[in-house]
Amino acid sequence: MNLGRLLPFFVLPAFAVGTAGAVGITYNGAGADLNVATFDSSGDVIQGVTILTVQGTDPYLVAPGDSVQVSLTGLQYPYAGDLQVNLSLEDSLGNVLMSGDAFNQIGAFNPGDPGYDTQFGNSSSIPSGNYVFDSSFTSDLWNTAAALGSSDSIPNGNYWPTTALSDTNDNLSAFFAGLPVNDKWVLTIYDDYPPFNGGIEEFVPSLTAWSVTVQAETVAAEPSTAMPVVLCGGLLWVIRRRRTA
Repeated sequence: MNLGRLLPFFVLPAFAVGTAGAVGITYNGAGADLNVATFDSSGDVIQGVTILTVQGTDPYLVAPGDSVQVSLTGLQYPYAGDLQVNLSLEDSLGNVLMSGDAFNQIGAFNPGDPGYDTQFGNSSSIPSGNYVFDSSFTSDLWNTAAALGSSDSIPNGNYWPTTALSDTNDNLSAFFAGLPVNDKWVLTIYDDYPPFNGGIEEFVPSLTAWSVTVQAETVAAEPSTAMPVVLCGGLLWVIRRRRTA
């Protein structure tokens, strides 16, 4: 008996999940003149809000650890303690998946404190305020600004991110771990007090450009060597024929 003719089988490819890899991705966003705070007719402050977005396009996930970095290029503002810069990630329906501060009214240790009156950008020595925020960096933005006066500018550089009422590293870069890279990245700049001290005349409160750099995690299905998979029904039929032969 030719069992080869009685034993139907299929050769099916077996797949194995590839090991996770990491790739660095940068999304560049356009800047804008900032919407500065104003006073209403009663003398109450109307907060200025500037929203800038960039769409992620890569079908990966944010890797664990300090995997998100925010860069601000050409930030110009005369009173650093007025500003809050927030990064968030939104899905296609506009739902906020995660949000955290790059900085938030530096120098304001208590609610209502004015914060530091030094400048972002716009000085003869630092004509353009270029600042990068990553939780792995070791420079303290608050400590740097504390030593400066109102006519000084915060040096260009790499700083750890902070949130309201504290100079402690807020771990912004680790907040987004496991979330999709290809959602909408949103930079929101809040101005909590009108920029006085002649600043509005000397400055054009603005941001030239910004970017978010993500360390992404990739997992791919990799085909392994094809293996024969025997059809169980055919095998049982062969065994039955052999017993009755």
